[in-house]
Formats: sequence, structure tokens, C-alpha cells
Amino acid sequence: MDEVSLSQSFVEFFRTKCKYNGCLHLQEPDCKVKELVKSGEILKSRYDNYLQFIKEIRNEVVEYNKKEKKPEVAAYYKSLKKKGK
Repeated sequence: MDEVSLSQSFVEFFRTKCKYNGCLHLQEPDCKVKELVKSGEILKSRYDNYLQFIKEIRNEVVEYNKKEKKPEVAAYYKSLKKKGK
């Protein structure tokens, strides 16, 4: 599963009709999902679970690309981790 598919599998996120097409609900300004989490309309625990899944997907991508000898892809995803995205 990739990050976009994950964001669409959280029903309450998908129904929200975020401002951005393909929004990952991470660092995008004016993200509707993040606004609803802040207001309590979406449970913070659900959002936290989503963030954990994103982290796991990115870790998998890094490991896969290390194995496949694609260090540039692995480095990109590692940089996202460091930036907290």
C-alpha cells in the first residue's frame, strides 16, 4: 500500500474532501483533515494511527530501495523522516 492509498482508506479522511488532490494530511497548509483533528471532529487517536502507518510505509520503502540498490530513493525517504513529514 502506498501513502495516497492509505489516506483514502481512512474513511473519515476520504469523506472530508480536503483542499488538495492526493493530500497526505501531513504538512500541507490548510489541510481540512488536520483542522478536523484539531477541532476534535476526527479522533486524534485515528490520526496518530495514520501517522504511524505512514512512518511504516516509508520505512519499508527505504529498506526495499536499499536492497534494490537505489540509494537515491532510500535517501529521499530518510530525509522525509528527519524533517518530520
